[in-house]
Amino acid sequence: MRDLWGALAVAAVLAGCLGSSADAPMSVTVVVTRDFGQTLLLEREIAIFGGASVIEALQAVATVERSYGGGFVQAIDGVGSGFGRGERLDWFYYVNGLHANVGAAVLELRDGDAVQWDYHSWEYSLIFPAFTGAFPRPFVQGPVRLPVEIGHAAGLAEQAAALADALRQAGTRARARPLAELAADPVARSGDAHLILLGSFADPLISELGAPHASLGLFARAHEAGVELLDARGRPHRVTAGAVVQTTQNPWADGGVGAMRAAVLLIVGPDPDAVRAAATVLSDAPERLRHRHSVVLEGDSVEALP
Repeated sequence: MRDLWGALAVAAVLAGCLGSSADAPMSVTVVVTRDFGQTLLLEREIAIFGGASVIEALQAVATVERSYGGGFVQAIDGVGSGFGRGERLDWFYYVNGLHANVGAAVLELRDGDAVQWDYHSWEYSLIFPAFTGAFPRPFVQGPVRLPVEIGHAAGLAEQAAALADALRQAGTRARARPLAELAADPVARSGDAHLILLGSFADPLISELGAPHASLGLFARAHEAGVELLDARGRPHRVTAGAVVQTTQNPWADGGVGAMRAAVLLIVGPDPDAVRAAATVLSDAPERLRHRHSVVLEGDSVEALP
């Protein structure tokens, strides 16, 4: 675990040093998955040069078919868009866990970046703004260096402090405070900070973000018996007494949920014990969530969502 946080701290420093030169070699990781990260198809760390785009990095490791003037990825290694078959299935990319609102041929990579291409349905929502399995990259290696504000409900101060300590060790500013205090601070809705919120859907700030669940690409919502989980099409699947960890982008940021500016991570459960257990996994063993869009933790099990 220490190796992961340490490597990200070094990468964050190197990104500022190497990303500006068109001639400087740099290292990036390319991951290809499907079904919201449930199936890993490819993972490679490669050396490319400064100024290389997301799509150029992909072409270095896979066979890529492009359309719409080359700016749209039609297929990767023979797995193609379902649109021509009447299916809402396509490839979407995420840089350090964040979806971008620009084409893959336009966005340039920086040293230490990780790109994940995922083939999934967009029947429920056109955009899924972030992948939880990239944690802590959205908070450490995002294109804009922002502080991290961690808000916690009663009984979760220790877990919030542990997350703040880990993020500070990785090289970013982070602080933990009660959810009510954070919700009253204009920074929570300014888009000028990343947010990590620990609590339940009864907490107003979490409820405010959870209500437009489809537009924020979230697969869990409030339910009187716990947390209701949704399937890939946004239909009710089951209710859990565990905690859900899911990530989106801050809807109050300039440019909205595709701006790659500010991430919002929600650790939500019906009781503090469930949230406490999920937060501990996130701070101590984030590799258990690797590549997943979001997860539900029930006891010792980690189940991918959707």
